[in-house]
Amino acid sequence: MFFLLNAILDLNQTRRGESPTLSIIYATISGHNLELADYLQEQVASWPLAVMTADAAVAELPTGPLFFCPATYGAGELTDDGDLFLTDLTSSPLNGQPFWVVGIGDQCYDDDFGAAVLHADQVLRAAGGNQLAAPMIIDYELDDLAKDTLKKPLAQIKETLLDKP
Repeated sequence: MFFLLNAILDLNQTRRGESPTLSIIYATISGHNLELADYLQEQVASWPLAVMTADAAVAELPTGPLFFCPATYGAGELTDDGDLFLTDLTSSPLNGQPFWVVGIGDQCYDDDFGAAVLHADQVLRAAGGNQLAAPMIIDYELDDLAKDTLKKPLAQIKETLLDKP
């Protein structure tokens, strides 16, 4: 019921010429994806969009654009919170809902490095989501190099979201 109410509110915002809320949803084990989500929120703060950030364990299902920052554990699996959020979100077709998947992993896991990011991107595309930028995996920390790497996809996403007719 709440999901339906959010969808109606976002539809009404769109009809009034308002932008729907950009949701930044993260799952984390070590706190790195929380740091990433906070950084992303800072970067989009100047965009003329409402923005909300939430842990996947308690997040409401977004109806507007989504930045999803899943955590990887074990042999590249999503955490339980990230998996439940993704399952709930994709239980219905996404009908072109814009999304971007970006997360922090650890290259010491070789083949499993950031596998949850790639898996979540595949699942969202298969459910009919509209990929805003290629999935991005950041190695271990959100350092200056990672922040520089984020600039290009964020600029691309800003142009896509805000320059619509």
